[in-house]
Amino acid sequence: MKTNRILSFFLLCAGALMIASCSNENITGNSVEENNKEAKGIVFTSIGDNVTRDTPNTRTSISHIIGNGATAYWSTGDKIWVKATDGNFKQSAAGVLNANKTRGDFSLSTGTYVNQCDVHYTGLNSSNGNSVTIASTQNQTTPNDFSHAGESGDCGSAKATGDGTNFTFKLNHKAAYLCFLPQSPSSTFANCTLSKVEVISDNAIAGDFDFTTGSLGTTPTANGSNTITLNTTNFPLTNTSASAETNASYMVIAPGTHKLVIKYWIHSNVDNIDGTVTKVIDSRSYSAGNIYDVSSNLDTRVYHEKYYMWDAAVGEDYWKGFESSMPLVLGGHDENYPKTNADSRWYRETSFPSVAEQSAKDCPNINEITWYINDGDIHWDSSELFYQLGHFYKGGAWILKKDNIAGYSSTIASDGIDYRTYTTPCTINKTPIAGTPNSADITKYFFKPALGHYYLGTLWHLVGIIGQDVGLRTSSLCPDPQQRSYILQINSGSARVDIGDYCDNGVPIWKAE
Repeated sequence: MKTNRILSFFLLCAGALMIASCSNENITGNSVEENNKEAKGIVFTSIGDNVTRDTPNTRTSISHIIGNGATAYWSTGDKIWVKATDGNFKQSAAGVLNANKTRGDFSLSTGTYVNQCDVHYTGLNSSNGNSVTIASTQNQTTPNDFSHAGESGDCGSAKATGDGTNFTFKLNHKAAYLCFLPQSPSSTFANCTLSKVEVISDNAIAGDFDFTTGSLGTTPTANGSNTITLNTTNFPLTNTSASAETNASYMVIAPGTHKLVIKYWIHSNVDNIDGTVTKVIDSRSYSAGNIYDVSSNLDTRVYHEKYYMWDAAVGEDYWKGFESSMPLVLGGHDENYPKTNADSRWYRETSFPSVAEQSAKDCPNINEITWYINDGDIHWDSSELFYQLGHFYKGGAWILKKDNIAGYSSTIASDGIDYRTYTTPCTINKTPIAGTPNSADITKYFFKPALGHYYLGTLWHLVGIIGQDVGLRTSSLCPDPQQRSYILQINSGSARVDIGDYCDNGVPIWKAE
């Protein structure tokens, strides 16, 4: 996952404000309804200086336009909190905004205030000047519209300058912000929509935070959550490159150092299936007042895997020459599958303990499979989406990479036996963990989709089903008079060594990771 562009992001309301980034993407503010009432009483007026692309300023309503920066506005109903000489924060009336919402006058009818008094903005509908709630559920109804920032946890603080009845102030943003920009360069996801974005951190990114000092506390005081869900309204995924107008989705998070797992929840309109595409951002700092673009290529879940009989000649896959007629849906059948050893796609005929020499020679052997099953901390993810054979499916396994498995070996199995020559079949079986590995460790794993297999020309629908079973070839044969090969099979109920393949099934090949 590539994280583009860091934008300084200050709460300021005195002019049209521009934001730009190193990736040349922009943010512009969304205008809101005007409030033309005159402010009365003690008045605090938001002000601002001319700003440059390197010192951008903004408020809560934002729209993202690639290449031109950002314009920001106050929102109708916004209020501020000001610290009086008695030590208490007083809430203003709703701001009286100028015609283009770039300046606000906020009046208070009670309290005494002095030069350099503290001003806090603690979000839309806030009831406390010293506390900010970053919502664990956020909602955005329109692409490239950040008008929900105020209700999602936007906040800021300032020192006001004035003489007792009239003050000016310029607020600085204190939350951090994410802008998600999913895309499909191949247009595979063009008939899909984005229903929500789920972010899972290795520490708290939402909850109630102390704001006494004018900055967010480092940890929540209550209702802490490592997960934030941003609900969208089925934003389109028709773009082949980052397009803010198409589907830019915004989220407020707590600043700090986080490792983030991002799950894009996607609906396929053609296949009528909902699932996730998971991305990971390694641990990094998210600074207060900064917005971070997250540009995500969804095509990492687009597969074009071929199926092979055991150790068939390289390039002689199960449907070679008959790609136009190969079954693409469960239970589909075609007679153009290899039936005898006269077919160049036929498996290599040999006997135990021979090992693969052709298409399966780089597949893990049976010993390696035992390490994955017993020590690979296999997780079954029933939600992860993938595209294969012209359709969307979901389901697959997260498996520890071999470098993270202590003792991993190709010459000896996890139980101390070398099954490459052992005359009793290996029958190791273990139950997978449901779900995705935790965000702190997920980069130690690799994902394998449930690609299923072909049996006698049929995309099989009884066992080893696409979307329900991961089946992967090995380079090893079973000890059996009839030639059979070992397969790694994983589903929601078991991760096991399968010994039922008579080498003539069409199964994906792979390399140990």
